[in-house]
Amino acid sequence: VGSEMCLRGSFDIVKTTNEKLQGKPAPDHLLYAMSELGVSAADTIYMGDMNVDFLAAKNAQVDYIHAMWGYGVCSDENIINLKEISQLMEII
Repeated sequence: VGSEMCLRGSFDIVKTTNEKLQGKPAPDHLLYAMSELGVSAADTIYMGDMNVDFLAAKNAQVDYIHAMWGYGVCSDENIINLKEISQLMEII
């Protein structure tokens, strides 16, 4: 089911681990994607499910949304916690 959902989705850029960019919590992948897409930090939202995702977003100075159905918890009171993906549309 997961791969079927990806096939129906549309992505402008997908970044995965590589030897050229540092991994999370470094902001390298986020900054690279923003640069390639020509978007600013103010126009970017990063959603993740682990504390390392929160730290990467913070290091990139972008807004962060935490997916509570994932692997970790984020206790920062200034972020949005989603219980299910359907809530995302209410936010954006």
